[in-house]
Amino acid sequence: MKSKLILLLAVLIFTGLTILLSIFIEKNKSIPKEKIEKNNSSQKTEFDSVNVIKASGAMESMQWMSQIRAYPDSDIPSDKFFKAFEYSKENLQTLNNSDQSNLWESIGPNNIGGRSLCVAVHPVDTGTVFIGSASGGLWKSVTGGIGANAWSRINTGYPDLAVSHIAIDSANPLVMYIGTGENYGYQFSLNGVNVRVTRGMYGIGILKTTDGGNTWTKSLDWSYNNKRGVWKVIINPKNSNMLYAATSEGIYKTVNSGNNWYQVLNYKMVMDMEINPVDTNILYSSVGNLTNTIPQTDKGIFKTTNGGINWVKLSGGLPANWTGKATIEIYKGNPELIYASIPNEFSYVGYFKSSNGGSNWTSVNNSVPIGNQGWYNNGHIVKSNDPNSVLVGTINVEKSVNGGASFITKSDWSAWNEGATPPGEPEGPDNFVHADVHYYTSNPKDPNKIYIAADGGLYRSNNFGETFYSCNGGFVTSQFYASFANSYQDSIFAIGGLQDNRSALYQGTNAWFKTFYGDGMSCAINSQNDNTCYTEYTYGAINKSITAEQSTDGSSEV
Repeated sequence: MKSKLILLLAVLIFTGLTILLSIFIEKNKSIPKEKIEKNNSSQKTEFDSVNVIKASGAMESMQWMSQIRAYPDSDIPSDKFFKAFEYSKENLQTLNNSDQSNLWESIGPNNIGGRSLCVAVHPVDTGTVFIGSASGGLWKSVTGGIGANAWSRINTGYPDLAVSHIAIDSANPLVMYIGTGENYGYQFSLNGVNVRVTRGMYGIGILKTTDGGNTWTKSLDWSYNNKRGVWKVIINPKNSNMLYAATSEGIYKTVNSGNNWYQVLNYKMVMDMEINPVDTNILYSSVGNLTNTIPQTDKGIFKTTNGGINWVKLSGGLPANWTGKATIEIYKGNPELIYASIPNEFSYVGYFKSSNGGSNWTSVNNSVPIGNQGWYNNGHIVKSNDPNSVLVGTINVEKSVNGGASFITKSDWSAWNEGATPPGEPEGPDNFVHADVHYYTSNPKDPNKIYIAADGGLYRSNNFGETFYSCNGGFVTSQFYASFANSYQDSIFAIGGLQDNRSALYQGTNAWFKTFYGDGMSCAINSQNDNTCYTEYTYGAINKSITAEQSTDGSSEV
């Protein structure tokens, strides 16, 4: 009788799971896959027979993450995030007061940087660099990012895991502001389900420090529940009490050093903003990454000549509409010279220039290889002493020496090292920069020296984009997806899948062994044989290795 009851219970559970799975599949049938565009450069992998391509899949990932976590509701109960954060703080305090506070320690990876959104260089001590991670918070280096232990994390006391922009007051570098949140869309819905519009974390507004990062206070005070993000913070170079913030909710302004903010532009998804360094009443902003439910008049490049009181949408040669993340640059030597890199969500629209402060624009190029990620990565910088030297960040670093008329690909994302590169050492040849370039900034004392924030952390160039060097020693911000596999036989052997950083093996040191390719996901280790490991890649591809501890030889696609 007992066995019959167990059998009946098993049948009921199986039937219920089957019904739930069929409902979930039916709900997701009509979700469109993003376009996948092959990169022209071939990737070096251990799978000679596998045609590896550089494809984002990020928007699909956000949709899937939202739906599976919200089910059966239509949205994620984000208030629980703060409850968990408060609980973690209580636990941390308890742990610090106990004898068990030394039971946990970081095991890395210290040689693999995680997705990064922004970087800032100290205006006086240019060896001091700050970087904002997409889900690892704010970090600081006093060695210019060079060395095996170049970075230390700054604890702000707030749940600011996604640091989207860093602004340092040039008049008083002890004063800094950081924007938070990584939002790529606004109120996006699909098949009646609200889609998670962040790849990492929503923001909590803007944080401020007046002592170089030792203590922090809330400036622009938002809640995680608001599902908002800050893309840029600008300090008026002539009046550091006045700041502007480009956000998912529009543009905000403060005239009292961040004590109070008020909205000056009520257009959603302001992705970039620049201020005229001579006439600081003039600002330019770009609005994009909006769904078709938002009126098209809200998308474009806007200009104010009175400090944000009034804004005018610019035309005069600009496209009427686009769907991606447009970025703007002003040439410091002549503020009338404006540059705009404009993509669609999955294609490139054009590189535009204006020589009269935005009144008229000329399309000088429409073939920058943005790939299928115009909504995601579009770093942009113009050399401060040469209006013809331009860098645009797509999957790779693209450089122009003729003002944008033509671009040359200067980096190769597929050239990264396999194996366990020691922390702080080159991650590839001098043309390697990790894929998906989000942000550039230059050394304020030497415009040849630049830093690059990408999906693999931080990189620097001492010759404005000719050669590169990785700066990820001790920048412990890798994003682990899904499951993490521990060996049944060996306490210092494990494997995990990383966002855009392959799958990686832990073998007892903080220099993890990179293997397989692309985005890692779920991993597993055979309970009887550590040499047999499994990892996942995008779209459910499963790979197997029979020599996992020694090398990637013997790997194959399942």
